[in-house]
Amino acid sequence: RDTQPGNTTPMKVLLAVRQGLERLEVAALCLLLGGLAGLSFLQVMLRLAHNGLLWADPLIRHGVLWLAFVGGALATSRSRHISIDALGRLVKGGGRRWLHAVISGLGLWICVRLFMAARTFQEFEQGAGEAVAGIPHEVLILIIPWGFALIGMHFLLELLLALGGVVPAADVPGVSAVEVRS
Repeated sequence: RDTQPGNTTPMKVLLAVRQGLERLEVAALCLLLGGLAGLSFLQVMLRLAHNGLLWADPLIRHGVLWLAFVGGALATSRSRHISIDALGRLVKGGGRRWLHAVISGLGLWICVRLFMAARTFQEFEQGAGEAVAGIPHEVLILIIPWGFALIGMHFLLELLLALGGVVPAADVPGVSAVEVRS
């Protein structure tokens, strides 16, 4: 029986969930980026012809917000988000795993708080905005709370993986994949 940290079934399931989320996020980013680039190009061409779509600019702005949240979730999943690594340089060995667990727990807590604040914002915005291209304002701003929830889910996965002995590659210089540490 393999008792190496990270090789247990729960850790494999968590790694598979993270990989599945990453694939969905990459697909969403490709669709969003392609759609936004196409719509932006069309808008520029129509403006050159002294015309344009009235709804295109607001939809592009909302699309950029969606792009930012999905990209932020993907960056968090890959431990490529903004971080201050002052302690990481001082902590060696197994302490890195515990440091990563604490940082992931703190990130999760912050995301939960931001999710709750964004839900309050969403309630205040209920019925306040106008539909853009037939898409209700409430749908366009759904990404704000659920983007924080998605980022928080990645922090939760990172926390559970760190507690299970899996250290992300970003924490280990020169390693391009997830490394298991005891």
